[in-house]
Amino acid sequence: YLCAMADQKAVNKTREKIKKDLFSGDDKVVLAAVKKTSKNGDASFIHPLLIAYRDAGEGKIRDEIGKMLRELKISEGEDILLEALKGEEFPGMEGDLMSFIWNSGFQTVDDLEVIVDKSLKGDYMCAVEGLTLLESLGGPVNEESLHQALIDVRTFLMEHKDTDHQNFPIALGIYEVLSKFEE
Repeated sequence: YLCAMADQKAVNKTREKIKKDLFSGDDKVVLAAVKKTSKNGDASFIHPLLIAYRDAGEGKIRDEIGKMLRELKISEGEDILLEALKGEEFPGMEGDLMSFIWNSGFQTVDDLEVIVDKSLKGDYMCAVEGLTLLESLGGPVNEESLHQALIDVRTFLMEHKDTDHQNFPIALGIYEVLSKFEE
């Protein structure tokens, strides 16, 4: 028992060091921490990785973190990514977050309205990511969420039918996907 406690203490100490290194500001240290995350990581690393991804400029660090977040095999990852998508902490990252969810194979069947809302309000690539995520869902879906998502996309289509909104064609695709869930 004492041996197991000592092992767990060592693991926790290692994890704390890795999290600290993610924000060191030294690219080599950050990249090493990202690599160590895949060996020593658990769900508690997802949020710090999202912050590091958000704060990293374009380049190798962001690419490596993105790759890792697209390959999550931690069941708690879905809830953490969804909370990040719903929240205000990661503005402009909605498309990335939906990409992480989709690439990790998560089935966000209870949060269709969140995906639709972020897709319609985001830029074109965000809308594409949202549509891709919706198309990947296996169902069955949450009825309330589906109902709200359909209201939102119909409203968007009505409000933008005579405009040149960049997301209008994607919104039509979203409507088609949601209609299939309704059947």
